[in-house]
Amino acid sequence: MSVPGVIRVLLACVLCQQAWAEEDLWPAMQRTASAARELNYQGLFIYHNGAIIRSVQITHINEAGREFTRNVVLDGRPREVFSEGDDIVIFNAKNDKVVIEKRRGQNLFPAMLPTQLQPLKQNYKLKFIGQERIAGRLAQVIDMIPNDNLRYQYRVWSDSEYGLLLKMSMLDT
Repeated sequence: MSVPGVIRVLLACVLCQQAWAEEDLWPAMQRTASAARELNYQGLFIYHNGAIIRSVQITHINEAGREFTRNVVLDGRPREVFSEGDDIVIFNAKNDKVVIEKRRGQNLFPAMLPTQLQPLKQNYKLKFIGQERIAGRLAQVIDMIPNDNLRYQYRVWSDSEYGLLLKMSMLDT
């Protein structure tokens, strides 16, 4: 086979592999949505929005299908958030006040993605960007591109081994 022929074959293989990878992105996204709720993990979450930067220590335990989470806000006013399933207890150490409330569809990091992805599938397409290291872990990078101008575009970094969401950014201005 000639050199141009070999190059065409290699290019075709690369394009087929890329198309195959993009077809399998929704199962990867489903794995990411489930990992945040099913795995046990502990780590530091950094939230950045404009001039606001906050760090939160996260501990998540799933014991026989029951989820327990403890989030400790490490910046500014001391505060801890405990949850079991949909029940949330917020402890504000400043005034020794405890607030108990029901979660209202609020998804805390890393459980940002809904477990039912059908609405996302209807409104977004996925694009594989590549792999990067985040927090010392190899992550696959996927863009969620909206099908219209009514939604934001997101970039998602999920752990290649476990599927856990490691980083998420809104890309629109």
